Order: sequence, then structure tokens, then C-alpha cells
Amino acid sequence: MPYALGIDVGNAKVKLCLADADDLTVRWTSRPLPYDARRARARHADFEVGLPAAIAEVAGGLDVRVAVCVMSSGYAYPSYREGAVHTMGVLQRALPRAAVFALGVDGALVPAAEVAAFAGRVAFTNGVGAAHLAARLPVMGEPACGLVIDTGGDTSQVNPLVDGAVDPAALADPRGPLDHRLRHGKFVWVGAQTTPLEALAAHAKVGGRSYPVIPRGVRFDNVSSLLGLLPPEEAARLSLFGLHPDRATALAALAEAVNLDRELATEEELLALARGFFDRAVERLAVELGRALDTLPPRCRGRAALFGLGVELSRAAALRAGVPAEGVVLGADHMGPPLAIVASVYGACHAALELHLGRRLPAALGPRDA
Repeated sequence: MPYALGIDVGNAKVKLCLADADDLTVRWTSRPLPYDARRARARHADFEVGLPAAIAEVAGGLDVRVAVCVMSSGYAYPSYREGAVHTMGVLQRALPRAAVFALGVDGALVPAAEVAAFAGRVAFTNGVGAAHLAARLPVMGEPACGLVIDTGGDTSQVNPLVDGAVDPAALADPRGPLDHRLRHGKFVWVGAQTTPLEALAAHAKVGGRSYPVIPRGVRFDNVSSLLGLLPPEEAARLSLFGLHPDRATALAALAEAVNLDRELATEEELLALARGFFDRAVERLAVELGRALDTLPPRCRGRAALFGLGVELSRAAALRAGVPAEGVVLGADHMGPPLAIVASVYGACHAALELHLGRRLPAALGPRDA
């Protein structure tokens, strides 16, 4: 029985998505990678151990014909190019009987053996998985046009679709796609879990009193927990340590963010503080989305497809950036919440399955007799 495999390699975890090429059923998982901080930007050994082990656990003994990888693990290596080349080499060795590809910034598949020549186009492509899926949603137009926003735990990856092409402006930029994306609001360090609150505001109000936000790394997942922004089960599966803060933990963390504790602020005041941080995150993301919209032709600015864990963030930001409410498309409405949440790895798996079957597929897969 043949399978297609999608792989999303991050710095500290790997997501894998496996599709049965016969009945088109799909399943996914997230696994932590070994993490030795002492090696900083030379963590080759962590990936050489962790990636094959995760693949063996999910696909060991199965007939994987095609594997497609997206990655955001460049920070673990001396250079982004070295990271792309090394990661793809590890995957080739772990899947010796499969055709292994990287998904490029333009949505094209790059064979593992050719990644060295195209490393600038594959080093940070986790958001392209969502763009691949959005291009197959009829609601995005024929051909597809609009923004695709994949807000995960760490970042919001933004990819324009212009007449079916993925971010042609980034590909045409003489400084390269990553440089373009960083300068034009398409690679935004605002996410639903790990964003530190001090990155959003220097001061915050509690009960009308202003306090400095302390740089102690209190994470946005505490805001998400208090405001009910994330589905708890998926949030725990996708967090680094498998934990999503409960209400009591989140309230204490919000107080500590401004150097108070639970006895020095009421629950109502801390909930208002959480809403304030949410608004700051929305404002920050909306500014970046406005910059990304400016790179699209006017005819493409009225639609935005939203994927990932943090769609409540990206929906509010897209509206604030000027996308009309009727143009906001939720990926979960078209393929179900679990797969829309992990669009990065599901998109890679979908691309692998299309390559194996030799035909374009709808974004939502299911048994052939369904």
C-alpha cells in the first residue's frame, strides 16, 4: 500500500502527516526533537538523531513513495543554506526508497539532491503548505487570488496568491525571498503560543494603573488560554512540552508579566490585561498584513484565507488591515479544523500525494467512496 508523507521540520519539533494513496485518508502527529542548547547554531546531531526516529515511529515499515518537506529550522545551523542542505540529506537517508522533495517559496517541488542550488528558496517554507491548500479552494477564485495567513504558535507566515502563483513578488526580489518576506510583512513574529508579552508592549494597564511589562518571557499562550482562543487539545499537541496553561496558571502568569501576583490584582483586571495584550498582538499583525497587502494587485486584496492554530488572531488582524468580512475565508470551514490547524505539514503531504498520483486534488481529502 503506497503512502505520501509530509514533514514540517522546526527547531525543536517535527510534525509529520501521512496519507494513504489508495483511500486518501490522512493522519498527523507532532514530535519533539532532541534539543541541546549548548550546540546553539550547530545542532546537526539533534536532527540526525531526531528526524529518523520520528519518521520510523510514524512510517516505519510502510511503503512511502514520495515525501515533501517544509522547514523553519534554519536557526539551528551556522547558515540557513547549510540547514536546508543538511536537513534534506538527513531525510533522504531516512527515506532511501522514497522520492524526497523540499517545497519552495513559490510552491514548486525541489528534489533533495538539488536543494543546495535552491537553498534560498526552501529555508523557511512552512507557510507555503497553507498557500498550496488555499490555491485549491474554489472560494479563493479561479485562478486563486488573495492573502494566505498561517498563524501558528511562533509566527504568522503570510503568502500572497496572485493568479494562482505563490508570492511572485518575493521570488522576483533581487535580495531574495527571505529578505523580501521580512521587509514586507510576510514573516511576522506574532504567534498564538510563544510570543513573549514584552515584545507586544512596554507598559500595560491593570485596573487603570500603568505598570511596566517585565522581560521575563511570559508567553502569549496564557492570553490564549484565558480568552479561549485555542482548542486546548490541539494547542497541547503542538506546544513544545505538550502543555497548554490552565486558567489558574494563566492568571498567575499574566500578573507576573507586570511584576504583580494573584493577590495584587483581581481576576477581572487580569482578564482585561489579557484582552489588552490580544489587542496589541492584533494591532502588530495588522500593520504587517497591511504591508503584505500592498504587494498585491488591487484585484487580489479583498480575500484572505486563514489557517493555523491562531486563526482568532489572524481573523481580527485581517479585518483591521482592511480585508472585508465577506472576504475572510477560514480553512477549517473547507477541510475541517484538525487539518487546517496543521496546514503547513498537511499542505506538504497534499503536495506529495498529488505528485504520486499525477493529478491535482481538492484541498479536502477523504476516502474515495465518500
